[in-house]
Amino acid sequence: MSKLTFKALNKDNVSDCIRGWVSAFPSWKAEDALKQAKKNIQTMYYFGAYEGNTLKGVIVGAETRFCYRGKVVKDMELEHIHVEPLYRKQGVSRFMIEEFEKFVYGLGYSVINLGPFNTEFYRNMGYGFGPKTLSFSSKPENFMYYDDSCNKLKLYKSKEYKDELKSFLLYQRTDYHGSWSYNSISFNELFDELSHENYVVIMHIEDSKICGVLSYKADKEIIVDNFFFDTPSALKALSSYLHTLKGNTKSITIKYAQPAILCSCNNPYDITLSEISMIKIINIRKFIDELSDIDFANYNLNMKFILHNTLNQECNSVYISCCKGKLRISESNKFDVEIKMLLSDFSSLLFSQQSFKTYIQAGLAKISDKKYIDIVSYIFNYTDTPYVV
Repeated sequence: MSKLTFKALNKDNVSDCIRGWVSAFPSWKAEDALKQAKKNIQTMYYFGAYEGNTLKGVIVGAETRFCYRGKVVKDMELEHIHVEPLYRKQGVSRFMIEEFEKFVYGLGYSVINLGPFNTEFYRNMGYGFGPKTLSFSSKPENFMYYDDSCNKLKLYKSKEYKDELKSFLLYQRTDYHGSWSYNSISFNELFDELSHENYVVIMHIEDSKICGVLSYKADKEIIVDNFFFDTPSALKALSSYLHTLKGNTKSITIKYAQPAILCSCNNPYDITLSEISMIKIINIRKFIDELSDIDFANYNLNMKFILHNTLNQECNSVYISCCKGKLRISESNKFDVEIKMLLSDFSSLLFSQQSFKTYIQAGLAKISDKKYIDIVSYIFNYTDTPYVV
């Protein structure tokens, strides 16, 4: 890949990528794709992989935020990547991702997240499995109904509550461990949807404050794309509203569900947990520093991690100490226990996607002294499973 160069795109040369974009996504019209790209490039990062003057691929990134055990941390999302069909299977994707990681590292970010098109490919590049999406379906009559609970519900039909609604949704999408927030483009698209006549948004208002939101496109089978609440009364009201839809719709699917929603449904008959995100810690030192004020399990342990990257066969060592529940990068080479695992699995471990004991049982991690298995598991375990909302 020595002939490839990695170049930033701007409003003047972003049109280079449109032909390949339309080839990769036939539903796009060239004119619409160019208009969207020129709009997005103002807030997102576009790069092209060139050989001479020939564009072979495009990669796009966007700054996002995610919640890590209650703390909101900035990261970079790999928003989009495609290689022109003529140049696939030539290592262009790998080249672009490696160059993109260098760029993101240089900006000072410690984490990259993405929605994978090929999980094996990304695992080999050091990306671990991140948050899950909890979704479920049920019939309207199965949602619990509470008398007089709908009195504080209000239909969103003007811009009166736009700022409050945006703030509420942004808060909800960074309030759960492992969840990522909207970026500015997504928010704009969301409020474009809100203006459609068959798109319904119900708000629960208490003391002039939004405490719950439910939104969906009206149809015989409803798919709810926002169902958030921060008070029990808001949950009861929104559940009651869904109950009142019996006779009007056959089923209701909630795409991104807080687990507490399951408590308001008598028969969530189709629960689905799916992986929609992968993560990579590209700057371990900085990421651990960002977690310095977070409480982990109250143990004292010095750990040496030997992290293996499958694709380039590199091994890196990092010394992490846990002192009274606080994680630190250790400047000393002294350690109590040595742990060997893939960088991808280490990224997943930090997000509590699986317990450390699970990686040991699966043969995906090795430890120098088995008596520390439970302690390492306790340090990195978290009560709330990471999931996207």
